[in-house]
Amino acid sequence: MHVGTTGRTDRTGTDTAEPPVAGRRPSGRRRAVPALLAGGLAVAAVVLSGCASPEYRFIASSERDVVVRVPWDWSRLDSEDVRKFGQSEEEAAAQQLPEGSWSAYFDGAKKPAVGHVVGTDLSAPVVLLQSADLPAAARDSITTDQLRDVFLPVSEAGRAEREVAAAATSAKPPEFRLLSDTPVNTKTARGVHVVFAYKQPGGQEEVYDQVAVTDVKRTRWHVLFVHCSAQCYEARKSQFGEITDSFTIKAK
Repeated sequence: MHVGTTGRTDRTGTDTAEPPVAGRRPSGRRRAVPALLAGGLAVAAVVLSGCASPEYRFIASSERDVVVRVPWDWSRLDSEDVRKFGQSEEEAAAQQLPEGSWSAYFDGAKKPAVGHVVGTDLSAPVVLLQSADLPAAARDSITTDQLRDVFLPVSEAGRAEREVAAAATSAKPPEFRLLSDTPVNTKTARGVHVVFAYKQPGGQEEVYDQVAVTDVKRTRWHVLFVHCSAQCYEARKSQFGEITDSFTIKAK
């Protein structure tokens, strides 16, 4: 497996990492992007695909501790644009990046857009890759459920909390469906791989494939996250698996 190096992407399949981005947890849907970037308790390294092309490029984190491959012809979104999406200039400027943070975003759509990162009913997958240092205070207390809930409520406790919040505003919570929940326990990583779906009231079902892990020493967290519509997911499921299988945490 080739690891991305600093420099420009070339036809050999290597790619470069961009500067770290992150932010604080937002309150609304359009504020979801900074929440994904905020290094709280959970961690991550996500990857998916949906392109029929046999060509891939390998992406490495800035620390060179995460490697994953994505389809060559997918568009890389600017991390700074993603971080600022849905925020005022003041809010974007006030955000502080988590220590050692890094992120990368890829859009499989023919017309890529930053809004696809937090969109729903997407006809092509969007990939989010994130890593950051894990705060010392969280290393002994981080739980598998916190890894499940790094982006969206997946655990029973997380979903119950969301339902209480929705009831407080007389809103109908989205419908949840768990497709798979698999522990990750390798020589270099500990965490969980979950595939789940959410259907907003009156909307279409969106499927999310997420791998959230820490390194074995719990010094860093990594997330690999992809989503698109249920129809898109069913059509591209096998390739999703191929790219998810390429996700690797390297020993340091």
